[in-house]
Amino acid sequence: MIYLMLHNFFPKNLPKASEVLNCYLKQQNYPPWTSYFVKQKYVINDQFRETYFMNRIEGHEYLVLRTGCFPFIKYHCTRLNENDKKYLDEKFVHFQNSFFRLIKILNLGIKKIQVLF
Repeated sequence: MIYLMLHNFFPKNLPKASEVLNCYLKQQNYPPWTSYFVKQKYVINDQFRETYFMNRIEGHEYLVLRTGCFPFIKYHCTRLNENDKKYLDEKFVHFQNSFFRLIKILNLGIKKIQVLF
């Protein structure tokens, strides 16, 4: 019975959020900047821990800012040019991802404290 309940909440035939992101960028012909959102219930959220990351697709590199805005996942994508690639390396982007995650955690804590008082 529990399996049936969970199966209804987590269907297996949904596309991954990363696949939807790549398909969207491809359909838009790799724009220099774009923003879009997708409902969480229509994708498998395989980028759960990622807030700020680099996405490579068919020779293009994008810097992606991803945020949850329940019931949606919102993406802001910026295509990197050669000049940007000089200054952005994987370590720096990983540091920024960790920093944004910390801000989200602290922000959640502040909201909880405000509700209590």
